[in-house]
Amino acid sequence: MKINKHQQQGMGMWSLLFLLAVLGTIAWVGLKLVPLYLEGKKITMALESVRSQPDFASITKPEFFKQVTKRLEIDGINRLYNKEVQDAVIFERVPKGMRITVPYQAREPLFDKFYFLYDYEHTIEP
Repeated sequence: MKINKHQQQGMGMWSLLFLLAVLGTIAWVGLKLVPLYLEGKKITMALESVRSQPDFASITKPEFFKQVTKRLEIDGINRLYNKEVQDAVIFERVPKGMRITVPYQAREPLFDKFYFLYDYEHTIEP
């Protein structure tokens, strides 16, 4: 039986290096972005736990931030402490009580001057 020497036997070195570079880049970006996603989920859980309070319909802005801050301190999230973020929170009276919209943006540097922007908005209603 004749074996052709030029028949490809598997992946070459350059193909393997390219594959490892692509997989490494995907893993590196994932390690940067997954914490932002999890932070957004923790903020959602904190807001929903405030909504489940019996006195939510009559909550004031300072009380709201006190309750949310208390919950987020446990998780180590401090991006909502920013005065600009707190000023952007929208409180609206609705027939059943209070509708609160929390807009939130987080920038995570990927490399040099290239950033990933996580734009988040969550509304809680009674």
